[in-house]
Amino acid sequence: MGIEALENELILNVKFSFFEGGKPSGGEMFTMTYGLDNRCRYPEATLQSVVPLQFSPQLNAMAPAHLRFYALVDSPHAAWKVATIRRALLERTGASVEVVAECCFHVVLEEGADLEEFERCELQKLEWLLAPSPFDGRLTRHSQLSGTIKEIGPRLTFKTAYCTNALSALSAAGVRQVSRLERTTRYQFVGAIPDDETLLEIAGDRMTECIYTDDVDFTPIKGRENFIEIDVLGDPTNLDKANEELGLAFDKHDMLYYKDLFLNKLKRNPTDVELFDLAQSDSEHSRHWFFRGKLFVDGKERKDSITNPTPSRKRDVELADNNVLLIIFDVEV
Repeated sequence: MGIEALENELILNVKFSFFEGGKPSGGEMFTMTYGLDNRCRYPEATLQSVVPLQFSPQLNAMAPAHLRFYALVDSPHAAWKVATIRRALLERTGASVEVVAECCFHVVLEEGADLEEFERCELQKLEWLLAPSPFDGRLTRHSQLSGTIKEIGPRLTFKTAYCTNALSALSAAGVRQVSRLERTTRYQFVGAIPDDETLLEIAGDRMTECIYTDDVDFTPIKGRENFIEIDVLGDPTNLDKANEELGLAFDKHDMLYYKDLFLNKLKRNPTDVELFDLAQSDSEHSRHWFFRGKLFVDGKERKDSITNPTPSRKRDVELADNNVLLIIFDVEV
């Protein structure tokens, strides 16, 4: 119920909700205007339907327990990464920035797991496995950073290879009821603070990582994300922009081919999903365009290639699989 106090009137906005099978299904908004004489005015003109309430089991269900563990990183690789970030920010902004890094382990328990029971039985073993060293006590339950902090980690929609290996290690150690374990890097900045896009470009991978918020949620997303169309028909240069922003790595020959494909043959706009698929399935790694192409050495075309050798060369070298090179030779036994 909402209340608005005006000079000579008091307005009450009352919402009545209806339930079906214990779930909210809709409602009505009823506005009553009272004068100073406490008599209701104009109620019949203000009855209006409202959009039915959306009931989401995911929103109403209790989210799985989410534990965080922190550790300052001081390995040679971490020092190199921090130095790289500082140098890149100095080149872009002209300002010197102090950067401190720590890693964060996000431990998500299975749905329905008892957090108190888990901490009582498994916490000590889990901390021992996650700690950089079991003897120095660097692993803590609270962040050691302060001020402006930005966190980069894997996208939430899929489990990483690190997570798969970590869960296998936990299972082997007898730690149960963990559904996901991801490692992220948190950066503390003193000085000029980079925006999210710049930081992700410098310190992360835009295709597989993202900037985390304080309320990051690893609960699996039900349903599918919306796709977007790239307006190539309206402006072909939009494909160039998509290539840059989505990290598709199309070269100039790819761009000419796909512009002709969608503009002149298919005569429609591509979606971002299609472009991601083309970037992967039509790549050199998948198609071997280089090895299947014509090879010229000293101005003369070679008649044989790794993928299609002549009979005289077939027993010497042949590309038998995606990236397997077979070299066959005789060995005296």
